[in-house]
Amino acid sequence: MDERVIAEFGKEKTTPAFVFDTDVLRDNVSKLKNTFEHTAKLCYAMKANPFIIKEIEDLVPYFEVCSPGEHKICKRAGIDVSKIVISGVNKEYSDIEEAICDGITIFTIESIAHFELLQKLTRKHNKIIKVLIRITSGNQFGVDEEVLYNFSDRLKTDSHMILAGIQLYSGTQKKKTEDVVAELEYLDGIYKTLRDEHGVKINKIEYGPGLFVPYFVNDKDISDKMIPAIKGSVANMEFDGELVFEMGRYIAAECGSYVTSIADIKKNRQNNYCIVDGGINHLNYYGQTMAMKQMFYTQYKNGQAIDNTDIDEKYTVCGSLCTVADVILRNMPLTEPKIGDIIVFDKTGAYSVTEGIYMFLSRNMPAIYFYSKKRGLELVRDEFETNRLNYLKEN
Repeated sequence: MDERVIAEFGKEKTTPAFVFDTDVLRDNVSKLKNTFEHTAKLCYAMKANPFIIKEIEDLVPYFEVCSPGEHKICKRAGIDVSKIVISGVNKEYSDIEEAICDGITIFTIESIAHFELLQKLTRKHNKIIKVLIRITSGNQFGVDEEVLYNFSDRLKTDSHMILAGIQLYSGTQKKKTEDVVAELEYLDGIYKTLRDEHGVKINKIEYGPGLFVPYFVNDKDISDKMIPAIKGSVANMEFDGELVFEMGRYIAAECGSYVTSIADIKKNRQNNYCIVDGGINHLNYYGQTMAMKQMFYTQYKNGQAIDNTDIDEKYTVCGSLCTVADVILRNMPLTEPKIGDIIVFDKTGAYSVTEGIYMFLSRNMPAIYFYSKKRGLELVRDEFETNRLNYLKEN
């Protein structure tokens, strides 16, 4: 991160805070668009980070919306309804009715109940929608193939619901190229069965490849091998409609930084400890095991970045929660840490900002900033006092 930005946190801005670099974000999305230009379009799964949706609206054709709250965020942000795909396992009557009345026309079906709910509401309001039937990968999401084919047959005579296509998402942080290739082949097989055995030709496949993000120092970036293999697999598919890659983590992770300050330093039973003003209530990395995996970070002293490459002295860095579980990283090399030093953790653009246990201990939720070279540091959300939510009565 630009040292001038860190200098602001040392003076005017308080920590902890998230900073989302919109230049990095837009550059990442643009590169993905160029990479898959003739292969697939992009759908951003906004659960990864809802704050950034307006920053990439002009770059991303679709947004996956999985809850009534996310729908409301899209409305406040002014996201074009034609870009919204309503998904999620629990679709309530009033929420789907609101979405249909708002003009949203793309919905996933994950159960018989979803099918019947959408059928009832589209008839009630005389609306025509497009549906994507989600195929299960062996968990609570989606439906079995038999149910998919049954839906496809029933939709042939439905005047309000058009079968646009199918959807599949089987998990995140995939390291095996062959797994992604196999799923694309599987989807192509579904397409051919619908076409050849059921007389239904779908024009859309939405697929979440779950591409791997290297969060930790020892992780290997495998995108150079995986992406060409994906493009090659797509080229061999018989499906000739619109292929959409749904991504959240892979789009957002790189743009985020978590900024926290050292609040205390101590040695207990020969073990060095640093207490920071953030903690696991904010910072959450997928795959972090017992705080043993070293994430990418930088220590700053008086706004100057410190090179800790050859530092032998190591610390257990803990947050401000009163629980022994609040350990961010063990054996973390730090150079003569002092109270007030800033530590910046990288690749926090996805999920950390929404997955943290924010309510625990009634500590404040961190401020959130956007940063770009053109606009500088912009406050998006100020600190929020969670104590107001944990006890509502006023004296």
